[in-house]
Amino acid sequence: MTQSQSTKFPTLNPILAADTTLLRFNVKTKPRQEILGSTWYSSHASAAKSTPCFHMRLISKAFPWTIDIYSAANVNITCEDVWNAIWGGLQEPIVDSEWGFIIKDKKLKESIEAAVKKRLEADPQGDKRPKRIDYLGDVTLFKGLEKDEEYEKLRALPYAPTVAETWLVKLTS
Repeated sequence: MTQSQSTKFPTLNPILAADTTLLRFNVKTKPRQEILGSTWYSSHASAAKSTPCFHMRLISKAFPWTIDIYSAANVNITCEDVWNAIWGGLQEPIVDSEWGFIIKDKKLKESIEAAVKKRLEADPQGDKRPKRIDYLGDVTLFKGLEKDEEYEKLRALPYAPTVAETWLVKLTS
């Protein structure tokens, strides 16, 4: 199979598709800094989908948040938009209500606290508040996007509007 065509997701750019992409980047770091220059320049401005796409929703089994991407001025969403949305969505601080659920799981709380400590050791001037990226622990390598309609239905907030272009973010350690 070549990198040019995704077999499972034919309308998704192959650099984003979990079944074809060879790209792995750490979502802890800004994509432009993390993705190899030749890959970045050849793919960042490419459309995320071969069909028009102006709103995309990202979900994951690795984190409980949704990340919505809206195009600017009805321009197709690009690969760069997807990469930046994943990174940006995970840089948000964990809010009080989320922390309230996290503390109910001692192991998860300890994992997040260890991730915060590790992040601050790497950047002592960094934000000391727990961030969503810390929730992931060491599972921070982008592995692509895929469809999982069963999980998408389970994950959707009851009675909330659905987004046709909902994709599952695959992450690995």
